Amino acid sequence: MNRLQRLTLNGFKSIKAIDIELHPLNILIGANGAGKSNLISFFKMLNEMMAGRFQQFIAVSGRSQSLLYFGPKTTPQIEAKLEFEVENGVDSYHLRLFHAAGDTLIFAEETLSFVQTGRTSPRTDELGAGHQETRIKEAAKEGKQTARMLEYLLNRCRVYHFHDTSSTAGVRQSCYVGDSRWLMPDAGNLAALLLRFREENGGAAYQRIIGTIRLIAPFFDDFVLEPDVSNRVILNWREKESDRVFGPHIQLHEYEAYLFSDPRCFEYLDAGRTKEIEALQAIASQYQTPELINDGQQTAPSKRIMAQFPDYGKAKSIFGPLLAEQIGLQVIRSKCSHFHKWLLRLESLNGEGISS
Repeated sequence: MNRLQRLTLNGFKSIKAIDIELHPLNILIGANGAGKSNLISFFKMLNEMMAGRFQQFIAVSGRSQSLLYFGPKTTPQIEAKLEFEVENGVDSYHLRLFHAAGDTLIFAEETLSFVQTGRTSPRTDELGAGHQETRIKEAAKEGKQTARMLEYLLNRCRVYHFHDTSSTAGVRQSCYVGDSRWLMPDAGNLAALLLRFREENGGAAYQRIIGTIRLIAPFFDDFVLEPDVSNRVILNWREKESDRVFGPHIQLHEYEAYLFSDPRCFEYLDAGRTKEIEALQAIASQYQTPELINDGQQTAPSKRIMAQFPDYGKAKSIFGPLLAEQIGLQVIRSKCSHFHKWLLRLESLNGEGISS
């Protein structure tokens, strides 16, 4: 199986230097600002580079000043090496990007190499220096075997980011049923891909997906994937024992995040706990929306609440709805835009508003 097994990266955004051994599944854990998103954005840069849009990526990212660790005066170059395990050895891609006039980046070095299993000496292809876009494609067209393989591998280092489920998100729009060769980075063709999985190989992959969803959402019955006359399909789903069709709502974090819409609701539990309520209000004030309150396993909304009101954890399923009722649906909607947009979509389906 071809896979990325090691990444060395120096001088990229907030990452001074890292050397990571990668496995089939890797989980990034760290506080805000630790560099998790910047590591992912390096792969976004690779995506754009392989598409021939490296200079465009630099421009829209705020020029090289925003990409170099503490700027070009401190860090004049970005250096990276990706090592891929392949069937008969290891393919490596090494690049050095140097700061250049116009606050851009150019290739100071671009090298491809292959080490066959059982050998120590690599076969190396130097692609030169001074160019603004990668020369991998050119080398592959010239018939260089390592370049062909690395072009294939780097094109498959894709970034998928599904956090946007607003009314304008790609996953919420219809897509052409034939757009199902691979999953788009924003899941904009997820409905077409699921439709393909349902129809090929007896639906084996599709049924695995359904079964996995039911592990965390037992009420889930099936997706409703019905192409229209123009061969477009939209992602909908149905609950068990129900004929109603729903659109997707992916809650960003926990239900308890909604309770931070107005922490004064905790007066319902104990009106005398003013310091504890003020502590929750201080937490809520740090975030643009309560839906974003979640820095880690121990700082999830429910954990923050139980740190101030331990009794909440003893009956979350009872206290949660009661406290939300104290706040009122309209207040929650005004504070939680993601949740509000989902309700707007439901209201558009039946023509009626949802009231508190």
